[in-house]
Amino acid sequence: MYDYFRISWLYLLKERTQVPIIIKYFLNEIKIQFSITIHVLRTDNTLEYTQKKVFHFYASHDILHQTIYLHASHQNGVLKEN
Repeated sequence: MYDYFRISWLYLLKERTQVPIIIKYFLNEIKIQFSITIHVLRTDNTLEYTQKKVFHFYASHDILHQTIYLHASHQNGVLKEN
């Protein structure tokens, strides 16, 4: 979810092994469509997002990976800009 505009993307996967491929596709799609680079990627704490291969990808693209805990109300709010 892009906090400022409240835009969400949904990718349906047949297998969890597709996650690294989809992350690369998603980041490239954002870069092309919006001419911006993602610096922080926030996901849940599942193994697919935290595997070593994916961490190397984050590091090689200077992306900070943050994990959230589902059902934590203080993390599920909307960013408010002043």
